[in-house]
Amino acid sequence: MKNFFIVLAMKLFHIALKLCGKHGGNFLGKIAFNWNPQIFKYFKITCPVIAITGTNGKTMTNNAIRYIFQTAGKTVISNQEGNNMATGILSTLLKACTFTRKNKSRLFSF
Repeated sequence: MKNFFIVLAMKLFHIALKLCGKHGGNFLGKIAFNWNPQIFKYFKITCPVIAITGTNGKTMTNNAIRYIFQTAGKTVISNQEGNNMATGILSTLLKACTFTRKNKSRLFSF
């Protein structure tokens, strides 16, 4: 139940940030992680995951992959801002999931 309220609060924060014209980066993930360090276990990722690693070009590669799959008609959860640390990935999950921890994505890319 605690995680449900964390997701609810983060979704409200996300709406407030959008109204202010901000993306929030990894801000939502930092707060959620501070409130519950085990929150990653709450999410159910049932789609394929593409994790991009390296020193340079991760954000561009991630966005190119997202574009390719979206052009093909797939629903993609993707961290477009390039916040690829744990809190940035958590922020992406918080923005994309429902209150019941599900997502309708066919692919998760970060």
